[in-house]
Amino acid sequence: MFDLAKLDINRIIARFLRMIKFDNTVYKEIEEDESSNIDALLIVIVAALLSAIGGAVAAGAGFGGFILQFIGNVLVRWLLWTAVVWFAGTRLFGGEATFLEMARLMGYATAPMALGLLNIIPCIGLLISIVTFAFSLYIGFLAVREGLDLPSNKTIFTILISAAAVIIIYVVFGLLGVVLV
Repeated sequence: MFDLAKLDINRIIARFLRMIKFDNTVYKEIEEDESSNIDALLIVIVAALLSAIGGAVAAGAGFGGFILQFIGNVLVRWLLWTAVVWFAGTRLFGGEATFLEMARLMGYATAPMALGLLNIIPCIGLLISIVTFAFSLYIGFLAVREGLDLPSNKTIFTILISAAAVIIIYVVFGLLGVVLV
């Protein structure tokens, strides 16, 4: 599943630059490249690490807050969001992708969240977070659309249904006393 020997930082950077330039062919490339599993995991870990540092410092949450944000970003947000998007897209809208294909794509789509580190800058940190979230959401939209081979309208519904499902999951776990971050 994850082979560290296949890690290629230059490939990750080149693909992310293509995503920034809205080169939609990059999504199919990532989807089909099984050697990119470790790339996606690394992107999620680095983005979560930087975002958690920025969030914890900005909130004055300390090391405990950092750990909760980091674990929440890696385990909960990436894997839960991937699972729900994959399930909704394939089961409800007839999309075609495996869970690992979607995990690779969603992993790459989290890259802009690394700019969450800039939350430590007073006043503009929040603005940067909003812009970063919007950009990440757009890249996520393209990743879902291209990865599941869905038209834009079905992609929007997949994302909306998935977001509602994730919110419900968070609420249910919260009512049970489990914090998913």
